[in-house]
Amino acid sequence: MVAACAPRATSGAAAPCATPTCAGSFRDQSPTLVLLIGTDDPVTTVADGEALRDGIPRARLATLRAAHLSNIEQADAFTAAVSDFLSAREVTS
Repeated sequence: MVAACAPRATSGAAAPCATPTCAGSFRDQSPTLVLLIGTDDPVTTVADGEALRDGIPRARLATLRAAHLSNIEQADAFTAAVSDFLSAREVTS
């Protein structure tokens, strides 16, 4: 599905969240979150994920051997990463 889209349209849609400035919306809230980044993703690269992680307190980065749809391309690894994150997360009320 993504391959059928024009590259400019795909990258344009993802561009706002592929930049470190996106981290600003999370910085003040300090959520605990995990960024799942595909090592072969041409839209949101590992470097983008690292920049986001570095700009968001309490953010974690997990890389998966996948492109942009890691939950489909590497379903087991994706599920394991999410499960690991959720089981390690502090629960607050």
